[in-house]
Amino acid sequence: LFVVVPPEGVARSVTYAAFVDRAERAAVAFERAGIAPGDAVVVHLGTSLEFLTAWFGLLRLGALAVPTNLLSPAPEIAHSMAVSDATHVITEPRFLAAVTGASEYGAPDPKTRIIARSGGPVEGWLDLDELVDAVPAGAELDRPSPRATEPAEVLFTSGTTSKPKGAMLTHANLIRAGHRVSLHYALTDGDRVASVLPLFHTGGQNMGVMAALAVGATCVLIEQYSASAFWDQIRDHGGTFIMFVATHVRTLLATPERPDDRDHPLRRTAFGMMITDDERDRFQRRFGVELTYCYGQTEACLLIAIAPPFGPKRWPAMGLPAFDRVVRIADDDGNELPDGEVGEILVEADPGRTVMLGYVNDPEATETTLAGGWLHTGDNGMIDEAGYLHFIDRKKDMIKRSGENVSALEVETILVAHPAILEAAVVGVPDPIRGEAVKAFVVVEGERPTDEEIQEHCRTWLAPFKVPTEIEVLSELPKTSIGKVQKKDLKAR
Repeated sequence: LFVVVPPEGVARSVTYAAFVDRAERAAVAFERAGIAPGDAVVVHLGTSLEFLTAWFGLLRLGALAVPTNLLSPAPEIAHSMAVSDATHVITEPRFLAAVTGASEYGAPDPKTRIIARSGGPVEGWLDLDELVDAVPAGAELDRPSPRATEPAEVLFTSGTTSKPKGAMLTHANLIRAGHRVSLHYALTDGDRVASVLPLFHTGGQNMGVMAALAVGATCVLIEQYSASAFWDQIRDHGGTFIMFVATHVRTLLATPERPDDRDHPLRRTAFGMMITDDERDRFQRRFGVELTYCYGQTEACLLIAIAPPFGPKRWPAMGLPAFDRVVRIADDDGNELPDGEVGEILVEADPGRTVMLGYVNDPEATETTLAGGWLHTGDNGMIDEAGYLHFIDRKKDMIKRSGENVSALEVETILVAHPAILEAAVVGVPDPIRGEAVKAFVVVEGERPTDEEIQEHCRTWLAPFKVPTEIEVLSELPKTSIGKVQKKDLKAR
């Protein structure tokens, strides 16, 4: 089953057999609506059966799904459309303003506009349910399924550039991702794989949907995470496996203790992002379930290393390389470093199978990231004497906030576009709930704008999680002799 749990009301479910038929009919419907194999389609939908229908229908057709972050304002959606050459859009009423507003920032008018979860007709938009329901049950698309190494989707990821890059993933990437998770966490068809991560995110897709499909387990998708409702939802729907990020651990610890805190069916959790030893111990002691570290990234179609569920964890190590991974640590020249030394984490790359095919329409960034047959993660790490991978810090200028990557350069580019800001430097600072907060240091000219004015300027162009929560005005930024901003000095403040 697919089970989608809403914040309120009754959960919706569909058997896999019925869903296969619906996805096939969706592919037929999309082709009739003017979407062709190879076309890129923005999917701007919340976690729902409609998202699954759109996603798998497009994959079956051979189109390129482009799931976009639900917090993205119009300029970010326009960027996603431009980079991926998206010519069609599937969305829902609550996001219409942002999606249609993308045209003001250079996005082309979509050839096909499909609305889901509308509850009624929307002028100028085709209704997803009506399109699919118009295709008879049992109908099949009159074309073969895409090959395994053909592109399936584009997921956007932030890094060192001023704009997010689109990682192009293949059907093989997604299938391998599901098997990788299910094998390492010993999932079976008797499990109920739960997820609170959004479906536009590689974690929601691969730690939830693809992991469940790999073994025929039930997939329980919680539409909207709420710490106060979480454990009741897990009990009600029998969740046995889930992935958390630091925000989930901290917000669940912040809820009032209950006598039934340990009374739930979860038997294992995957866990990404660093937390303290105390937070780990308190969580495991209170809720009676072990947190199992793992490490990955979108470009690798997620998991790179996993702490063995049935072996030594060596906390705070991220774990051992996954079954199809070769991981090494290298210096700035690409030379492999011995165990115990810190360098960049590299992953052996078979593009389109073990790692992304590349960045869509960005051959230069692709060549740099996949140089020499290795995925350069941009993270610094170390391999210990037992072969376990330890995450040290980020080589690339990136901030991790509530499980989302924030490019410091992207935020800085938006800040200096403000007429009163001459220079800007952005760093991550500790946040007790979200891991890191975005802090901006700015040099201004003339009258100082208020923090609220600066933040409102950023909200126009950036998703809310990228907007600086702290702003400090300096007379000048600390720089090296060649003019490079010394961010270590800023962090030390």
